[in-house]
Amino acid sequence: MNNLGAAKLKVQMDGRQIIGLLALAHGARASAVPATHVQYAAFNWRTQWYPVAWARDCPMGAPFRATLLDEDYAVVLREGDAPPMAFRDRCPHRLASLSEGRLTKQGWIQCSYHGFAFDGGTGECRAIPQLLGTSPRAPLCADAVACARVGGLVWINPGADPVDPPDVPPDVPELVDPSFDCMQTVRDIPVDSTLLAENIMCADHGRWCHHLPAFDMYAASKGRPQEVTVVTEPRITLTARVDAQLSATATAGLTAQTQFSPPCTIVSGRRDKRGDSGFVQAFWVVPVGVGRSRLLSAQLVRKPAPGAPHAPRAPPWRPRAWLQQRAMSRRWVRQCLQNDFLDEDSYLIATQQPRVLAAELAAHEAARTPRTSVTTEDVVDCQDGSAPPSPTSPAFVRRRLYQYRTPSEPLLVELGRFFDAAVPNMPHRYERPELLRAPCPPREIVLDRWSQHTAICPESAAVARRANAVALASRVLLGTLALSLACVRPSVRWAPANLAAAVVLASVWRRASQIVARFHFVQCAERHRAHLARIPERVLADEHLVAVEAPADPPDG
Repeated sequence: MNNLGAAKLKVQMDGRQIIGLLALAHGARASAVPATHVQYAAFNWRTQWYPVAWARDCPMGAPFRATLLDEDYAVVLREGDAPPMAFRDRCPHRLASLSEGRLTKQGWIQCSYHGFAFDGGTGECRAIPQLLGTSPRAPLCADAVACARVGGLVWINPGADPVDPPDVPPDVPELVDPSFDCMQTVRDIPVDSTLLAENIMCADHGRWCHHLPAFDMYAASKGRPQEVTVVTEPRITLTARVDAQLSATATAGLTAQTQFSPPCTIVSGRRDKRGDSGFVQAFWVVPVGVGRSRLLSAQLVRKPAPGAPHAPRAPPWRPRAWLQQRAMSRRWVRQCLQNDFLDEDSYLIATQQPRVLAAELAAHEAARTPRTSVTTEDVVDCQDGSAPPSPTSPAFVRRRLYQYRTPSEPLLVELGRFFDAAVPNMPHRYERPELLRAPCPPREIVLDRWSQHTAICPESAAVARRANAVALASRVLLGTLALSLACVRPSVRWAPANLAAAVVLASVWRRASQIVARFHFVQCAERHRAHLARIPERVLADEHLVAVEAPADPPDG
């Protein structure tokens, strides 16, 4: 046997350090499988908790549809302490959508097609209007699934017992901590959850896509390496830590930490030695389906301690600062800023998608072709800790597709290993191959804020409606004023009061129209090019670019 090398994989389980040694031989199958690959491949997507919406965005006492892993669910929030309930969105009678039904006084969900009513806990049929006083010939049940309301989010667990479900994992303890304020945002993005998770956990793109130097606090360098820890018990968790960087020469004395907890939770923050943080950013990259994600996020800020000085408030005689301070406390303003932020790189991720998903599909289809040998490329991939080759199931390996080079990418390497092993087990992943072969949609579709955010966020939709009404009213009043002034003599027409009224109406019309526009498509190609033109000024001057003299070493897995 000709050994080509060995790879060591460091895994933390129950506080113990385990070193798995993988020895490979050319032309032979792997003699052992990395411990993490076994855990990753065994990940069950159906028995996990997924947030599907912020509770404040959901109707109370009325079913609504939520999509998860290419399956539709009917979800109902109930008043008081009554737990929410969820069903697969099909009535067992004639397969109509239960999300089009209603909630009865008894707390049952009733299909609006024929009136069949179902219990929210067990899914049992409680009433058939056409058979009142009699029993059906056979039991009839809707598919009830576990549902919970925790931390302001509505959660679904498709594979858990709806009568006695497990607890929602406390992946973001700050979310239920009353000492933190929470600013909630939501947006649907036509990008696969795997690519969106990679994007959020990538510290290197922040300065280039968003022109934010703060991302450097999470970026590693040769002098500040990134430490990646993998925990597999009791749940899989991937964590990256790096010394938080304040400037080229000073650090904050904090550790910048990014953590991924499958299936969809990402938490980042700068923490002290006790693990505490005053600001935490949480993301839930919900896999709606192939090539579709719902991004729920929360900015969690610690409240000032009782008696501690608060941030100074701008006085009313400084109207610009006063209005800005008041506006930042409004959720719709924060959501508009979040949409600006997401628009800066969402289309770039969408351009990745056809290539990555097509490669994944090709690997899946190749798995149906038996293999009789292991290639040198397979051995190199296994040395990096990814799935060992098999004559019957070649893995899709992201390290073959990507060229990792920066010091901040070890976390992405490990995340890719998880996806390589776990994503093939996603329900309905390969049932419609055309979804994985779909081309990149136009920019106007990828970045359409109205369908992706405004339509699913009642607060933003209400602001857009009110701003549109104000814009229309001011436009009508301005036109009426212009027509009336055209009929009077010039001395009255140009009176200061009339001019002031015209200026005020025009200003209100302009400002209201700008607000309405923020809820629609914004990031056109021209705006993107203007954003690029500011890179030398805000990020790095072209004069400071230096040629790479030698290929950089790939990040250590």
